[in-house]
Amino acid sequence: MLWYWVDRYIELHHGISAKAVKMVTAAERHLFDQYPESPRLPMSLIMEGMAQIAGELVSDAIGHQKMVIMAKIVKAEFYFDAIPGDCLEYSATILQCDAAGSRVKVTSTVKGYASQSESTVFDAEKTTADRRQAEVEIVFAHLTHQAAEQVDSSGQPRMVRFGPEVLQEWMERAGASQVRSVDTELPPISVHWV
Repeated sequence: MLWYWVDRYIELHHGISAKAVKMVTAAERHLFDQYPESPRLPMSLIMEGMAQIAGELVSDAIGHQKMVIMAKIVKAEFYFDAIPGDCLEYSATILQCDAAGSRVKVTSTVKGYASQSESTVFDAEKTTADRRQAEVEIVFAHLTHQAAEQVDSSGQPRMVRFGPEVLQEWMERAGASQVRSVDTELPPISVHWV
């Protein structure tokens, strides 16, 4: 993992739920990349932080016996931007967990005061309750370490390029054959491997 988008864990209920915080600061250069005049934490990086806490919670739940790989984002809703000064609290709850995979719900909440994204002037007197910033549901695959990693001739770990039969099994576990078109009258999409 090159970037870690969680600053601190504040709660961990093994195998059930976890909470962590991410402080959004103007010292983070990437906040200015997309909108230099209106810095904000990109939603993709908020999603990454939410996936990190969820993946770590699942790994803890299965005793770190398998590698936990994000397989699919089932749902992602963002309600407003996170800007410098915001404290994001990520709350992850395991909805389902078995040998093959897991499903986790994660929320992002701006803690304890009105975000400046509500107005152009911050007024400390106008504090509000916590505000839900985003909600996601993520599916993870659980892979044995041998299936996920191999060692090259020099002894260095490298990722395996999985064959179609393994990918097909994962896609089936993730419900790929149940994906429906936007038009609900159409049957599920068929997955064919060559």
